[in-house]
Amino acid sequence: MVKIAMEENKKPVIATKCPKCGQVVKFYSPGQGGLVKVKCPHLECGQTFGVKITEKQIRMGMDRNSEKSSHPATDPIIPTNGTPSGVVARLLQKKRHFYNKDKYYGLQLGSNTIGMYDSSSPSDIMIEGDRTISHRSVTILVEAVGHSYKYLLTVNRSKNPVYLSGKMIPVGTSVYIQLDQEFILGKTHFCLTNK
Repeated sequence: MVKIAMEENKKPVIATKCPKCGQVVKFYSPGQGGLVKVKCPHLECGQTFGVKITEKQIRMGMDRNSEKSSHPATDPIIPTNGTPSGVVARLLQKKRHFYNKDKYYGLQLGSNTIGMYDSSSPSDIMIEGDRTISHRSVTILVEAVGHSYKYLLTVNRSKNPVYLSGKMIPVGTSVYIQLDQEFILGKTHFCLTNK
């Protein structure tokens, strides 16, 4: 849930909960509606997520006569109906064995780097259990085009070949991928989905 408040003589303040840690994150309103990318400031988290803000929510936050929620007077926050997800598609990591489960990772607008799990060289999406995937192996750039999205897959570096629909993609190459199209990093199979 997104909440908007107006501080005295300042821009409206937006408060939302981080989808990962659940802590409240506050930031100044961008002044117009749209999708805002926010990074959780809490040291243990650091999750980057999107917050969808509408023009109506901004106007409601600026209206001092609006009904206030039960927050202290020093922090007058007005509840609105925004969503803090920012996820526009999901990356499906297909199970490798019958006892494994499929895993889903959210893709957000902008750059989404995928690589092997390594805390010293982190990726946006870190894959555990497959040491054949390179650190920061590929990037999926999500671009908004009208009412839909384009997904550009770029191979950054790879100690093992990256395959898209059975064809090897050389390092440094970028190619647009479609929903439900499969690609392979190391020994792990992925599929882009919006489900």
